[in-house]
Amino acid sequence: MITAKQCAAGRKVLRLSEDDLSHASGVSAGAIVDFESGKKPLKVISQQALRHALEVGGAVLLQDDARPNAGGDGFRGITKDPRDEGLGDQLE
Repeated sequence: MITAKQCAAGRKVLRLSEDDLSHASGVSAGAIVDFESGKKPLKVISQQALRHALEVGGAVLLQDDARPNAGGDGFRGITKDPRDEGLGDQLE
C-alpha cells in the first residue's frame, strides 16, 4: 500500500508533521513515527489511511511496479495549485 519512505517523503513535501498526518489519516502519530523509522510495521488498513491522506493532500505515490524517482523512494511529488503559490493572476 505505502512504504515508510513514501510516507516520509510525502509528509516532507506536503510540509506535514506526524501530528498533522495523524489528524488527517486517523493513524496515531506514534504509529507513524514507528512506521517511518522501520521500528514497527503498520496494518494494511492503516497504510491505506496514510496513503489516502497524503493523496488528498496532493501527493502522487507510485505503485510498487512503477519506476521510482531518482531518490528511489517511490514518490513522484506533487503538482501545486498556482493559486496557492500566489500566481493566480497569471492564469489564462
